[in-house]
Amino acid sequence: LYRSIGDEFVTSSLAQALRTRNARIFYPRITDSTQAQMVMVEANEASPSDWREGRHGILEPVESLESTPPDSLDMIIVPAIAFGPKGERLGRGRGYYDRYLAQALDATRVLLAFELQYCEKLPQNLWDQKMHFVFTESRMLRGTE
Repeated sequence: LYRSIGDEFVTSSLAQALRTRNARIFYPRITDSTQAQMVMVEANEASPSDWREGRHGILEPVESLESTPPDSLDMIIVPAIAFGPKGERLGRGRGYYDRYLAQALDATRVLLAFELQYCEKLPQNLWDQKMHFVFTESRMLRGTE
């Protein structure tokens, strides 16, 4: 899961609902901003001691919390600036999620977005990772690989 910033789809209620179902929730932490690398770390959104402000002003799990291997995750929920009809995703341009998703091959990829972020055509590169599902406030799209 991700910690929402700005006008992104807010995830705090989803995190709370998942916790009531005893789900383990992992959040991204940037490990190398030069190489756009991140890891996923289990952290409690309600525990202030689990968080610090990261390099880009986004709350991240503290360094003392251990990361998990990408292939151990069942689902990865990601933010976006825009999305397309086949699960295409446009992020903030550094490729953190694309690099991470390329390592988490068995995880279901879910994008949370608002309908106004839909674009019929998005620029895509070979390394861009498509989503399996996109959820908006009004519909669900099934992406294609």
